[in-house]
Amino acid sequence: MGVLEIAVSHLYPNGKRQGAQFIVGNVQGDTGHSLVVELEGSKRGVWLDFATGESGDVLALWACARGYALPRDSGDLLDDVGHWFVVPRIATTPIKQTPTVDDLGPSSAKWFYRVQRVNCWPASTGMTHPAESSTDHGMYAPV
Repeated sequence: MGVLEIAVSHLYPNGKRQGAQFIVGNVQGDTGHSLVVELEGSKRGVWLDFATGESGDVLALWACARGYALPRDSGDLLDDVGHWFVVPRIATTPIKQTPTVDDLGPSSAKWFYRVQRVNCWPASTGMTHPAESSTDHGMYAPV
C-alpha cells in the first residue's frame, strides 16, 4: 500500500481500492462509487467526482475532505497535511545575521595594476587588429 492510498484511506474510511483506483461516494466521504482517485500511472493523485464534475489533485481532495477553502486556507491545509505526514514546521521568523567584518586593514583608496598587452587577433585572417587604429581597443592581462 503506497502513501497515496494510505492518505485517501485516512480521509475516506468508507472508500475502497478497485484495481488502480480508490472509489468513494463523494468528497464528503459517503458510501458510493461516484468519486474516483487514480492510485497508479501518469494520472496518479488525480481525482474526479462523476456526480458533480469536481476534480483536482490530491491536495485539492484533502482540502475538500477537511473543509478548507482554497486559496484562502492554503497555509492551514499544508499544516494539516504536514501534521499527518509528521513533518516538522520550519521557523518562519527571519534569522538575524551579523554583518561581515573585513579584516584587510585600513582602506588606501589606491589600486595599482601592472598590465601587459596580449595579442588575441589571429594573424592568418589578414585583417588588422582594431588596436592598430588611432584609438587603442587592445586587450590587457595582468603580468
